[in-house]
Amino acid sequence: MSSGTSSLIYLHPDSDRRRDRLGDFLASRQWVGACFGPANLADIGQARHNGLAYAVSLQADTGANEFGIPGRSLAALPRWGKPDRLGCGQHGGLGIFEQSPVLMIQGAGFAPGISRTTGVHVTDLAPTIMQHLAVAAPGMDGRSLQHAPSPSG
Repeated sequence: MSSGTSSLIYLHPDSDRRRDRLGDFLASRQWVGACFGPANLADIGQARHNGLAYAVSLQADTGANEFGIPGRSLAALPRWGKPDRLGCGQHGGLGIFEQSPVLMIQGAGFAPGISRTTGVHVTDLAPTIMQHLAVAAPGMDGRSLQHAPSPSG
């Protein structure tokens, strides 16, 4: 299953005997940036449910695209007639530019023209959005960025 710059590869139980050969094949491909199999799927938040055999992050580099924006990744072709999204932003892989997204936000708790250089986590997005919408959301994993420590820069 394609997910932009990554793919999940499932095996039917009758084909499980081919798992090691499939892993060797994936490890030998230039288009594979990282391959996670049964022993390390949990390292990226995946589990061996429903026949998941491998998670593949496609090759990525720091080269610039046609607009001069750094960070290129190979993208997996979608299945079942879904439109191809080449030239657009993608997700799913482990390329450095996919793992360092940009968030721009305006509203209470954010001073205009300030850039935050301190680290944040993807789990901070939901609490930030919920606070922006004034919706109580106790018990979330992340933290709201509206009133986080003073940003530098």
